[in-house]
Amino acid sequence: MIPTPALEIVVLVWGLVLLLAEAFASKMDKRLFAIAGIIGLAAVLLGSFFLAPPPPLATTGFWSFYTADPLAIFFKRFAL
Repeated sequence: MIPTPALEIVVLVWGLVLLLAEAFASKMDKRLFAIAGIIGLAAVLLGSFFLAPPPPLATTGFWSFYTADPLAIFFKRFAL
């Protein structure tokens, strides 16, 4: 099971990796970066179906700022 904030972190890190790779790659086909981005986002979308349920009353490292109710997960999947 995947913790819910991990999906956001993976999208951020993957985007930064692709951005840096594209900036420092010389004469590479830009379609490869587009395909890598699509594959990365598809993997995050697939991972969103295997989320760990949040603990009922445990405090998180985000001070309960980040919630992952079913409606929020639906819109995250819709955005992906």
